[in-house]
Amino acid sequence: MFDSKWPGRLESLACPEPTAPASSHDLVDGLLDLRVWPTMIVTEEARLVAANGAARAMLQQRTDWLIGPAGELRCSWASSTSEFHDRVKAVAAATAPVDMRYAECVTTTAGGRAVLMIARIGGGGHQATDEACETGPAHILVTWSDGTWRPNQSVCDMLVSAYRFTPTEARLSLALLEGHTVKGFAAATGVKTSTVRWHLRNILSKAECAGQRDLIKLLMSVITL
Repeated sequence: MFDSKWPGRLESLACPEPTAPASSHDLVDGLLDLRVWPTMIVTEEARLVAANGAARAMLQQRTDWLIGPAGELRCSWASSTSEFHDRVKAVAAATAPVDMRYAECVTTTAGGRAVLMIARIGGGGHQATDEACETGPAHILVTWSDGTWRPNQSVCDMLVSAYRFTPTEARLSLALLEGHTVKGFAAATGVKTSTVRWHLRNILSKAECAGQRDLIKLLMSVITL
């Protein structure tokens, strides 16, 4: 079952802007196979939109995940489908930044432990404060890891440790991964755009990336949301 108070819930930003020229959904969809964990994109009704190779293999095994008659993603462990669907709907309809992402520990059908991460990558019911914000149907990223991810270490902490990012640089990196733009991050945090761009240059230098797309590729391959 879900551990509702699992300490992996992370902070997010209020207004995810589309990543030019592609939307955040298109960008993440195109990079799914960089992830070693089973990763899927679903709608707010939990209908499957895309899956990487690891997720397709897991679905074919029909152990912990199933596809229902309406194309919806279903859980085969401990009757948790309804709670999983509720989590997806809550992330899709969130109006507060803290509600845009969840990380949960679950017990699998084999009795093991796994980490299930749910994050919005575009659209949804949040209150947009900028015309550039995505306002279409929500797309939700679902990642299933082997449970080795440290629950008491946030993604930002990991980036600080692994790449010597400052806390601000780590938050900006995570925001870019979720589909925010530099301008959107500046508006949401009240920091000057020029200052945010300065932080971005530091990030690219430390991570040895040529640009934002290379940075997102790196983040997609090494971390979970």
